[in-house]
Amino acid sequence: MPTVLAFDAGRGWLLLDEFRGRSIPKGDPAWLEVVRSYAAMQIECAPLASRLRATGFADRRLEVFRAQIARLFRESGTVLAREERGRLTKLEARILASLDELYGFGLPETLVHGDLHFGNVVKTDDGPLFFDWTDAAVAHPFLDLFTLLDFDLDSDLAGAVRPSYLEPWLTSWDAHDLDRAFDIAIDLSLVYSAISYQLIVEAQEPADRWQLGGFVEWALRELLRRTGL
Repeated sequence: MPTVLAFDAGRGWLLLDEFRGRSIPKGDPAWLEVVRSYAAMQIECAPLASRLRATGFADRRLEVFRAQIARLFRESGTVLAREERGRLTKLEARILASLDELYGFGLPETLVHGDLHFGNVVKTDDGPLFFDWTDAAVAHPFLDLFTLLDFDLDSDLAGAVRPSYLEPWLTSWDAHDLDRAFDIAIDLSLVYSAISYQLIVEAQEPADRWQLGGFVEWALRELLRRTGL
């Protein structure tokens, strides 16, 4: 991560040391090194989860995330058509059941970047350097998949990312369980991103909310499409 030289807690400002590296274009095999390194970092950070929350990382642990899902579907569903809202009610129960199944595999809640895509990593001589941690939280590690897959859950990237991201987890978890958890987490990661955007939009000035507000509506419709409801 970049070195923090100074910070202003009251205004939420950080002064970072200069860092340099090579950007990673889409399709570059270096992205597989990124996701492998990121998974290893999440594993190392799992014992530090309580310290991360005390430091100020957002809390998206299971019960908090469940409540946020209910709020997302209740409040953001009002932007959808009446027919879509009925389908959304059925989808909420399915999403919560998937969340319970995901947690049943026993992977630890840990550091989640929240916006880890090609634009927020550079390759250095010492390996990947991750920056722009403004959406970081403590949550289930696999909830970062939506951005790790470059915002396209149907792309071929998922097939390449899966073995690289899961490799570090294989030291402690069963491969079959990890594959199943990965599949479940794909749709849940879209829900996670929608909640992040919902909270970001609420913190914006009303005149600026048009910039990001459409994402939540898109995410809900995408979930309906992907689940066939």
